[in-house]
Amino acid sequence: MKNIIVLHLIFLAFLPRIYAQISPQKELTPAFITAHFNDSLLNNKQIDSIFKPQISGALMFYPELKNIKIKFKIKKAITPLSARPRVWATFQKPKNRKYLIVISSASISKLEPILLKNLSFNAQVGVLGHEISHVADFNQRKGLYFVKLLFMQFSKKAMDIFENNTDKRTIEHGLGYQLLAWSTEVRQNLKIKEWGGAAKNGIQERERYMSPKTIMGLVDY
Repeated sequence: MKNIIVLHLIFLAFLPRIYAQISPQKELTPAFITAHFNDSLLNNKQIDSIFKPQISGALMFYPELKNIKIKFKIKKAITPLSARPRVWATFQKPKNRKYLIVISSASISKLEPILLKNLSFNAQVGVLGHEISHVADFNQRKGLYFVKLLFMQFSKKAMDIFENNTDKRTIEHGLGYQLLAWSTEVRQNLKIKEWGGAAKNGIQERERYMSPKTIMGLVDY
């Protein structure tokens, strides 16, 4: 019996790690993505976009979304990026849901510096990873969660926690360095020290989006 178990473990060790998590990369490049990308991750994805390499790079770290329907659309929008379920998601099983990620092509002048097209490649992958993390979270939720999400929009505290948890999942999926690049560039481009979250008497009490310092504390930097 012992010999059978040993042989079984050896067999498992040599199985191809199709769904293995890509190890975190301090600098993701188009060449690395091309060399390591699994085309099956594009199943049910609509990507008519100049950002396909960046989207592919982010999707590499979310193998659980391989067959989930996601459309990436570029259009004018105030919010630089956003992710949301399609209208019928509340009544559908997770495997049947469709999601939309909007990439803004033009926004108000204040936010123009942090549109995807104005960020570095690594930062682009990081913020796309953040939006895809929303999809990964949504797809584990029951339909009624989306009703709750509508009401969460009216609570700053709820949204601070919601976005901060999304950053945590992005790091857990292996995109901490890319998220760090995005977090750093956002603050540099907007010329601000902090971005979002509760503050009292000018002192930051709670982060909505993780600061570079917070992210560096969670990755091997």
